[in-house]
Amino acid sequence: MIAALPPEAGRYLMIEARPARLGLIAATSVIVGASFYQACSLLGDPGGSLYRAMLWIQSLLILAYGASRVATSISSERAEGTWELQRLTPQSSAELMLGKLLGAPVTALFAAAALLPWALVGVLKSAELGLARVGYDYFLLACGTVLAFSAALMVSAFADKRTGGSAAVAGGFVGFFVWKLVALNEPGRPIEFYGASIDAGHFVALSCAALGLWAAAAAKWRIARDLLEPSGWGRLPAFIVFLYAYQLGFGARTPYAYSFLPWIACLSAAVVNPAPRESWRMFYARPAPETLPVWVAGWVACLAGALTVFFLGVRPDVPGLIGLERLPLLFAAFFTRDLFFLQWCRLTNSRRPEASIVATVPSGR
Repeated sequence: MIAALPPEAGRYLMIEARPARLGLIAATSVIVGASFYQACSLLGDPGGSLYRAMLWIQSLLILAYGASRVATSISSERAEGTWELQRLTPQSSAELMLGKLLGAPVTALFAAAALLPWALVGVLKSAELGLARVGYDYFLLACGTVLAFSAALMVSAFADKRTGGSAAVAGGFVGFFVWKLVALNEPGRPIEFYGASIDAGHFVALSCAALGLWAAAAAKWRIARDLLEPSGWGRLPAFIVFLYAYQLGFGARTPYAYSFLPWIACLSAAVVNPAPRESWRMFYARPAPETLPVWVAGWVACLAGALTVFFLGVRPDVPGLIGLERLPLLFAAFFTRDLFFLQWCRLTNSRRPEASIVATVPSGR
């Protein structure tokens, strides 16, 4: 079975999935499941209560603990000085990405799987739960896992060697946020998206999966840069177009979102992808989209999106507020200022340009 996995995932399995550790996790799951089974037997619907308790624990194990493990998978190697050795291996950036996603959270996934029999016991003992609801819950959890793990890997890929512990905390927070997002959705509540009525749980699940794929693409791009692989320049503009299209699906009820979040994504890309003088010298020596600093392509996409939204005549529906139709242009002006100020700080070798941006961004909002 290990041979069928990416090499990096196999390495994690040999290190993390030792028989003694897995046996301890299995024994703990038996004790936890039996304790909850005994406690839930005193309630009105013991089967449903047991199932919900197990699903709650499984979600926390996977989304919080598993995401924190993924978030340290690359940052800890950078801190220990072993990440550079990956260039000497024949693994591609895609194999490394999949290996980290599948291997780093292996103990969390095994612990959640060890609790699955107790969840099935709860389903069998419940008169209210059906296969449709169980499939709905675990489909939502699976899509949330894609987002939590991919976002955590993106955090780890872009973190430097000084932020190993911070990356673990950030991964845990990402997982906890996704857990709250997943846990608050109940079947039957509709969401209007481009005029179609979609079940809220299904919409959140598919949104998590889509955003997770984008986060995985960003992590792969950063890993590919470390491995000196050629990488395309269109990922950030494509993601910004996706953000505009996604948010415009909600219509005029979100006047700030359709112009604000794409610019935040562009500014974040500029912060985590420095463009010092050497980057511009490379572009001047060989002008091409591949040598252009990453944030420039994102800035062009954000500017084009803001102008498109403005000239399409999308108007926010907020009673009592006027002038909101100019928000795309206002955000474009303020964030352009911030992006060029950040670039100016880096070209002049300012000590902490990111801190300067944190200080100046709120002043214009």
